Amino acid sequence: MSAPTRAIGRGRRARVLLVAVFALALAACYPASKPVPQAPAPKQAFDAACAPTLDTMTTWWNTSPYTSTAIYLGGSSVYCRSYMQPQLNANWVSSVQATGWKLIPIWVGPQAPCTTLTDVSKLNADPSVAVHDGFQEAIWAVTRARQLGMASGPIYYDMEFYPTADATCRKVVQQFALGWGAGLHFQGYQSGFYSSLCAGIVDLSLDVQVANTIDSIWVAAWAYNDQNDPRYGTYVPNLFGYTACAPGRQVPDTMWASHQRIRQYRGGHDETWGGVKLNVDSNGDDGLHFG
Repeated sequence: MSAPTRAIGRGRRARVLLVAVFALALAACYPASKPVPQAPAPKQAFDAACAPTLDTMTTWWNTSPYTSTAIYLGGSSVYCRSYMQPQLNANWVSSVQATGWKLIPIWVGPQAPCTTLTDVSKLNADPSVAVHDGFQEAIWAVTRARQLGMASGPIYYDMEFYPTADATCRKVVQQFALGWGAGLHFQGYQSGFYSSLCAGIVDLSLDVQVANTIDSIWVAAWAYNDQNDPRYGTYVPNLFGYTACAPGRQVPDTMWASHQRIRQYRGGHDETWGGVKLNVDSNGDDGLHFG
């Protein structure tokens, strides 16, 4: 994902008012199915920092290999704020859908308390608070999605890489994801979660209750450090069989196995299709979408 910019403080959240609602929503969470892993579909998704113009989306639909695209709804740590992408409105959403695009909505709010990123908002370091913060972020994300005409579907949370040596920090992320998933389910949406493979994604998988609250994962696992490595020209991303993380910190293939995975396999790089250039991340796509 593109680096977030300076965060805007949220102020004190009315957590007490959320307790009863959160408890009801969490009780309604359902376990993820665990069928035999599916082979990854040969689909491609891109994410750009800001929503491209409608003309660009039409050109890329006609000339590029991509069939889905991420859109950044907002959040305190999002890079592309509303004033930077004025074209992102309900008409843009309906127009690109009519063209054929599948959409992957994403919300970039507070990050892990142990993050090394600068100019972002951070979660409270108390795990008992994080679950309610996740629920609140889900409320804000759904509010924005509805403004854009997305009355259902998934919303992914962007939790950027964080150091995993701090057990309390890991617990905060897990509890936040629990609240995020419960909050989306309560409002009739599906829950998604984006993070680095060996950080947020592994931590979600290690807590069964949390894992069952997240309907689709978006794994950041780049194939090569150099985003312009020529090997990307023929690279085919895998969505299963991840073995890069430390022993005891692996994501089982049986989790999120039924068309519930997206993999960001290449970071920011320039691509030109139909004479139109964008800086994008590339993804292998077999996850949940809007539309």
